[in-house]
Amino acid sequence: MKPLKISIIFGKNNKYRFNAHSSFIIWLILLMLFPVLAIVKEDILPKYFFWDANTIYAFMKSGSDFAHGDSFSSTAAFYNLFSVDRYSFIFPLISSLIIVYLFVIALKRSMAKEITLLEVGMYLFYLMLSVIYMTLLSKDFIVLLVIAPFLFLAKKGIKGLLLWSILAMAYGYFYRSYWFIFVCQFWMMYMAFGIVKKPWQVVCVVLVFLLLLAIAFHVGLGVDIDRFRTIINDMRIETQDANAKTNTMITSYIPGGGDNYQLA
Repeated sequence: MKPLKISIIFGKNNKYRFNAHSSFIIWLILLMLFPVLAIVKEDILPKYFFWDANTIYAFMKSGSDFAHGDSFSSTAAFYNLFSVDRYSFIFPLISSLIIVYLFVIALKRSMAKEITLLEVGMYLFYLMLSVIYMTLLSKDFIVLLVIAPFLFLAKKGIKGLLLWSILAMAYGYFYRSYWFIFVCQFWMMYMAFGIVKKPWQVVCVVLVFLLLLAIAFHVGLGVDIDRFRTIINDMRIETQDANAKTNTMITSYIPGGGDNYQLA
């Protein structure tokens, strides 16, 4: 695969473009830093980055098994299945290489011929976040393993998408039940976009499906979609040890939901 050429833009008309060789060296050096970050992250980042990993490790030590709708128990069972050690450098190294590879594939699939310095910075920022959170004992890495096959199966047409849907629903069964809603919505939008062509129609279809998603959450789960994460937050806080710190980094800055927003 040819390296994506990096361009630095000065003003509107001044542009410096690295040649293919220089771009390859720059990409190689930058991407090699991420496996290193994966290994040393717990030595340089605050402890609250690793609350979920510690919780999952506690489930692993208790011998938790795969369970319907229990994301922590099923995550622990997944890592126990592969004998992953919480404090070994092997899993962070292997998982970081998988993440970097998938990011490179995604960049290749973009069909871009060059990339600006700002775009490189954004790309590396998201790669850094992925390496920090997904090279731990995390649910996010399992989600990545579910999403990644979509890049390859989507080219197989309906058969590939059906196979991916089965994988996504298996994840939903053991980890996140609301993934069944997302899979259904994916197929509804897939069929709709086969008919809808104009940009304004696409916007309308997306808004309609978002409304349907909100209704599905309200009817199926009995909560407003904008309060779903907050409710999970509250349950975690209420069920933890009284002397422990809040084991979540997710907070709500914009109030929403509640009786004023209930659907009729």
